[in-house]
Amino acid sequence: MPKFFVIAGEASGDMIGADVICGLLEEFSSKIEIIGVGGPMMERAGGFCSMFPFSQISHMGIGEVVRRLPRIIKLINACVKEIERVRPDAIITIDSPEFCFRVNKRVKGKFPIIHCVAPAVWAWRRGRAKKIHKYADHILSVFPFEAPYFAKSKISVSFVGHPAVQNFHNLEGDCFLQKDEAALLKAERRKKLMDELKISGDERILCVLPGSRRYEVYNFLPIFSEAARIVQNNAKTKVFPVIVATKQWPGATDRYSGGYPVVLDADMKRAVFENSAVAIAASGTVGLELAAHGVPMVVGYKAPKITELILRFILKTEWISLVNISAGRRIVKEFLQNEFTEHNISEEILLLLEDEDYAKAQKDELSRVAESFGHSLSFKKACAQEIARISGFLS
Repeated sequence: MPKFFVIAGEASGDMIGADVICGLLEEFSSKIEIIGVGGPMMERAGGFCSMFPFSQISHMGIGEVVRRLPRIIKLINACVKEIERVRPDAIITIDSPEFCFRVNKRVKGKFPIIHCVAPAVWAWRRGRAKKIHKYADHILSVFPFEAPYFAKSKISVSFVGHPAVQNFHNLEGDCFLQKDEAALLKAERRKKLMDELKISGDERILCVLPGSRRYEVYNFLPIFSEAARIVQNNAKTKVFPVIVATKQWPGATDRYSGGYPVVLDADMKRAVFENSAVAIAASGTVGLELAAHGVPMVVGYKAPKITELILRFILKTEWISLVNISAGRRIVKEFLQNEFTEHNISEEILLLLEDEDYAKAQKDELSRVAESFGHSLSFKKACAQEIARISGFLS
């Protein structure tokens, strides 16, 4: 029976890991064994139970990693020991290079290693591209523009599409639905959302996305909630803010939600995206999800001081939003560090709500970005076929 060891250490990695597991179960007709570290979405995908809570390897900044280093080393050792015990046909690591690559280095050459979501060498520390072959044998790339950055390295790269675009665009389950079926499901989701949150038909939804990491939720949600309050009090039309968050940090969402409803369920999250007029978002893959739905947005982010000081010297991109980076120009307004204030954010949101031409221009650009992430196969099927081929089960 084929065996795969999978590691994912972030909420976004958990989502990708769930797709990978689903794809592998389908590819091998469920006759596989999957071991490793992941989150609740991966466990719900079936046939997988995480060795330890994946939140233990979820980190944001360089300073945070340093403070928790002894614990991280212990978890790395546990993963290496388990890999050597089960001897998998392939190791699949997803994002989280600070943790995954330390595990991979210890077992490189003993098992095929496939890394999904390459380090952002196009953003910072581009020299990593030449060294990544020390930690993996193959990269499953989720960005259509990044393969050239690895051209001079000793590693192969496959573009498999991006789940944030494919899974939240027009893909339902295993295949693309007929338009009438997709429309029916969309209408059902909308009705459930409007009924459960008691949103009236004349209210425009403001989607608030504070991020998935602890630092982000605790530090960004108070600012985002206050910005939503300013928008609600000053907009010419009725605005209904909805916070979309993860289940990891209930204390922060309860404390800083500003009394606005908090959506945690995946189906409800999709319904919010489908029906939002505008969004406030932290930097991350969520921007691509919003782009797939054509939701105009503003991005806000404030890194810890030590991280900011380091990034000032090593960051190679002009923007932090994946939408702007993918387009190669500014499409979405970004408010960073000292500009990250409720007043700046609310001013831009009000402009998007009340200037139709301004909002439409951004929507058109978002549509072009979303189209660039397409793939002929679904994300989970593309990943599964590449993993099966690299591990020797598919010619």
